[in-house]
Amino acid sequence: MSPPGREPGVKNARLTTRVSVWAEQDGTGIVTDSSTGYRLPNGAMRAPDVAWVERSRLAAVRRKASASFCRCAPIL
Repeated sequence: MSPPGREPGVKNARLTTRVSVWAEQDGTGIVTDSSTGYRLPNGAMRAPDVAWVERSRLAAVRRKASASFCRCAPIL
């Protein structure tokens, strides 16, 4: 997929920032951007513009796999 234009890029940056601020205050999960791939249980690969994953889900994923695609579905 080609990169977005200026306006969608600004909207994506604002959304990621707002979710990140909320996640830091909440403390129960992490936020990733579109450069993070998620391998879903059905085998599909997705890279959402912004995603939030609970730390408990991440703990279930082996540390060795942390540098590769996340093998869990984000909550948001």
